[in-house]
Amino acid sequence: MIDGHEQTLPTQVNKDQPKKLEWGRSEWVSYSLRNWKSMIPFIPMVKDIASSAKNGEKRSLTNDLVRAGEIFKTNTIIEGEENIPETGGAIFAISHVAATNNFPGWGEGKDNIIWWAVGVANALKNRRGEKADFRPMTLAPGGLGGEQWRSVLDTYGGFPIDQNNPREAIRSIMEAKTAAENGDVVLISPEGETYTGLTEPKRGLIKIASSGIPIIPVGFLQEQQTDGSYVYHVLFGEQIVPDADKLKTKTDEIKLLDSVMEGMARLLPEEMRGVYSTKSKETDSI
Repeated sequence: MIDGHEQTLPTQVNKDQPKKLEWGRSEWVSYSLRNWKSMIPFIPMVKDIASSAKNGEKRSLTNDLVRAGEIFKTNTIIEGEENIPETGGAIFAISHVAATNNFPGWGEGKDNIIWWAVGVANALKNRRGEKADFRPMTLAPGGLGGEQWRSVLDTYGGFPIDQNNPREAIRSIMEAKTAAENGDVVLISPEGETYTGLTEPKRGLIKIASSGIPIIPVGFLQEQQTDGSYVYHVLFGEQIVPDADKLKTKTDEIKLLDSVMEGMARLLPEEMRGVYSTKSKETDSI
């Protein structure tokens, strides 16, 4: 329930359906040209990461993100850190939705998206100690241009999802499930891709959480200051612990996905909740 309204997964796309944000080669080039000066301090670290990926060496994603935050002197505020379990496997359910005061669409909201990950890394270290780490599940297309990203993802113990290769995607999901059962923290975006607001989740989260792994919704906000700088807010919602004995039907699975997305929505302002906003719910009921 959000703002007193019963919430269910939408079965139809309404007029407020969030728009998908693409982040391809042209966006990377545009971003690099606009921000090349600010990226200079990051070059030695990028070289280290590229060398590790090339040589098949493993790295700590948490350590590298904390280091990146220190290099760029990011102002990150963490809220709800106590909701992260101190031990054992866990799933961080995040959305790529970001906001600069009010979400501006493509631009700053996407350009600065890395800083939510810096906040996640710092919160995890604060909660679990210096050796804490997490493993991301992310889109990683195969074929030309995807090999480099996949090698970096492998360096961090990540789980690649190629939407054009369902068999590999299922294998990655099951590997993530095993990792979480063995005590790892897995980070996943239930929606799969980036939109201007929350939208319907994919079903991969269900497979990973089906054995009762706690799910922690994560929200991200960025706020521009009067001097042009940013404050990044990373918010951790209350744990959702699935009952494996109650995930027997599709209806049960939808209820769990529903509760996770509601948990994410509670961490965001109304204009970022997408199909989980009060406005969208009212539109669906007309």
